[in-house]
Amino acid sequence: MKQGSPHGRRSSLRRVWKPFIRRVRSVPEAFFILLGLLIIPLLPRRAILATANFLGDAFNRLDRHGRRVIMANLQVVFGPEKQPGERARLAKAINRHAALVVLDLFWFSRGTNRRVKRYVSTDEALVQVYSDKQPHIMVTGHLGSWELAGQSATLYGGSLTSVYALLGSGFTQKIMRLVRQTTGQKLVPREGAAISLLRALHDGHMVGLLLDQHTRVNEGGVFVDFMGLPATVSQIAAKLGIRREVPINIARCLHTGNGHYHTELVQSIDVHRGDNPAEVTQRIADALGAAIRETPEQWFWMYRRWKHVKPGYDPQRYPYYARPFNPEHD
Repeated sequence: MKQGSPHGRRSSLRRVWKPFIRRVRSVPEAFFILLGLLIIPLLPRRAILATANFLGDAFNRLDRHGRRVIMANLQVVFGPEKQPGERARLAKAINRHAALVVLDLFWFSRGTNRRVKRYVSTDEALVQVYSDKQPHIMVTGHLGSWELAGQSATLYGGSLTSVYALLGSGFTQKIMRLVRQTTGQKLVPREGAAISLLRALHDGHMVGLLLDQHTRVNEGGVFVDFMGLPATVSQIAAKLGIRREVPINIARCLHTGNGHYHTELVQSIDVHRGDNPAEVTQRIADALGAAIRETPEQWFWMYRRWKHVKPGYDPQRYPYYARPFNPEHD
């Protein structure tokens, strides 16, 4: 990058403006979070569902950028399998579900144990994993309610350590950590998480990971096939599993209707020392992709999942937002 180039100047401006924007945004952000924590838990369950539908429909109409990403991602995965009208109906359902997930983060913050026990059921195979007091790696994605998946896991006597991303202001991060740790779940920041996760496995605890988001290759990601198109996925679950020789369990917590959820074990992958982390990561991606295809209305399709075009692949196969992979920066 030559000094004084337009791209370099834009990068410098972003470094200056981003901290300022975060500080300005933190005040209304904190206000709405506190307001949500005070009001949303008081609403009856049927009001939460109705509000989620209303907000989801509003976002579906007004958020053109998010809708464009959803439609592009659906085209990548389903192609001619789903016609434009069907993809449009699916986009509406996706936004409704996303609104429900956000509202439920607040609604389950009060009387958490009682509400989780009433509204979240768990299959027997997963109960056994939670209660056997052995180290396990639990993997899910932004499918169904990953928040409730983590909260319900600790109700069966298990100890769960999960990774979280640093999003929003410091106040927002503190409030969200308190909400997520209500049932005893432990949280560690994504940056430098590997040591904490290895320690948790060594102590016989479960580790929870979300593995359906983009991870830079220079930060431990690897290109694998994800629902028919190469995308980068973190290898942390595979590397932890191989190093500690503990099973990797793929689970999901799906909304089953009327405000109820069901958590189930999708697949258990046994790993051993000497296994290839990239191959294990591909198996994880296959299991997550199959689960998403079964209930596409409950995945966060508004996320720009396929950000980089893998070398040697036709860029036309990728969504509009993808750019060529640059090994020096990506």
